[in-house]
Amino acid sequence: SFVALGAQIEELHRVRQKYPTKKFLGGEFLLFLGHEKQLALREADGKTKMISEGERFVIRGETHDENQRRLAVQKFYRRCGKKYLAHRIEFFSKTMKLHPAKVSFRSQSSRWGSCSSAGHISLNWRLLAAPAEVVDYVIIHELAHLQHHDHSSRFWNLVAEYSPKYRSLKRWLKDHQWSFEFLATPE
Repeated sequence: SFVALGAQIEELHRVRQKYPTKKFLGGEFLLFLGHEKQLALREADGKTKMISEGERFVIRGETHDENQRRLAVQKFYRRCGKKYLAHRIEFFSKTMKLHPAKVSFRSQSSRWGSCSSAGHISLNWRLLAAPAEVVDYVIIHELAHLQHHDHSSRFWNLVAEYSPKYRSLKRWLKDHQWSFEFLATPE
C-alpha cells in the first residue's frame, strides 16, 4: 500500500540522517568495537591501506580515490574482524565447552552469525563495529545452537547463562544495524 511505502521511505530518510553515507574522508568517525575513532588521511607513495594510530585511524597511500579509501577500510576491518572473532570464539568455546566443527568469517548484509546442523559456525566480520559485549552475545548465541538447534527456552537459558544482558544486546544490534552500513560492499 502507499501508506506502508510512505512509512518505509520516511524511515529510510530518518536512518540516512542518523547514519550519513561515509565518504571515508579525514574527520569522519568510524565505529570500532562500539567506539568512534576519527579518520585521518595521509598521502603517500605505495598501496592505499588503513592503520590504527592510537585513538584514530589513518588511511595512507593514494587517498584521492573514494573507492580506494573504502577498500582500505573494509580490508582493515575484515583482517581485524577475523582475528578478533577467532580469538573470542576460541575463548567461549572453551568456556561453554561447545566446539564448532568449522568456523568461517564472511560479510553478509542481514546476518550476524549462523550455525549449520553440521556444526559449522559462520560469523560476520562487520560485527567489529559493534561493542565487544554485543560481539560476545552473537558468538554465545551461535555456540548455543550447537547444543540446541532451535530458539527454545532451553536455548535462551543457555545464552543467558553466558550473556545475562542478551535481550538488551540483541536490541542494540537491531537498533544500530544501519551504523554498520559503511562496511557494506557497494552494489
